[in-house]
Amino acid sequence: MSLYNVSDFTDDEIISMNIRIWLAKKGMTQMKLREAVGIPSYVFSRKMTGRTHWRVGDVFRISQALGIPVQELYSGFETD
Repeated sequence: MSLYNVSDFTDDEIISMNIRIWLAKKGMTQMKLREAVGIPSYVFSRKMTGRTHWRVGDVFRISQALGIPVQELYSGFETD
């Protein structure tokens, strides 16, 4: 069962939503995460609010910092 439909959101929005979910699950702040992956605060903020696209390398480093498979950051949507 999916949480939301892919047509309702951009890939970047889905990634940002999943990052927020995993931060809450891990008890980690956005500041700690961005420091762990080496993304400047203004860039991280723009990515989290959808003003800048996520890069594959960023998403991979975030998944490593959170200790989760990268697929978890793309999950939660259906394709129909």
